[in-house]
Parts: sequence; C-alpha cells; structure tokens
Amino acid sequence: RHPRKIPRTVIYHPPTTTTTPPISTVEFDIREIVCSKDWSCQEAMHVAYCESRLNPGAISPTNSDGTRDYGLMQVNSGAWGRPVFGERWDRVLDAQTNVDMAWHIYQTAGNTWQPWTCKP
Repeated sequence: RHPRKIPRTVIYHPPTTTTTPPISTVEFDIREIVCSKDWSCQEAMHVAYCESRLNPGAISPTNSDGTRDYGLMQVNSGAWGRPVFGERWDRVLDAQTNVDMAWHIYQTAGNTWQPWTCKP
C-alpha cells in the first residue's frame, strides 16, 4: 500500500456557504467517529482513508502471515484479534467498535501510527 493524499473534503466539513459540495452523510458520520478520539483528526482521517477508503466493511486480502486486516482502520486479526479484544472482535466491522480498537492500538503504540501501513 502506498499512502495517498486524502481529499480535503474528507478531512474537513466544508462550510455550507461555499459552492463545494458537502461530504456525504456517511463520510461525515465516519469523520465524527474517527475524530472523537484524542488523536489528530487529520492524521486519523488520513490513516482511515488510506487503509480502507473510509469503508467500515473493508477486509483485506490474506496477508503473507495468514492474517487479515478488518474495518475502517484495518485492524489486524493476528496481532489484535480475539486474543486482545475478545467478544468485541465479533463487531470489528462496526465503525465505532473498529475506531475504539484502533484507539487502543494507537495508545498501546505510544500514541503513534507505528502499527499501521499507512502513516500520516
């Protein structure tokens, strides 16, 4: 995966007085979930966009180690799956649950994006 520039309309909700079309309701809801944590909203949105294109139902192809990455923030099943998150893993494709898991991972990594392929 190669980091890509995230469109400005995904990071920022444009003012209603501009001629720029507003972001979709789904993208706005995802932004609200992603930006609810105490990390840089812009960085987190970049990671979410780069990892899943803001798709909470994204599931990666099988990785070389047999694991897969799930959801909005592409949480890895091997490093962070059921052994870490228990029954919550059953809801990994729920946007809020996935972001909660990503927040835990982010904090565990010393408040860095080190565990992700896509970095801001």
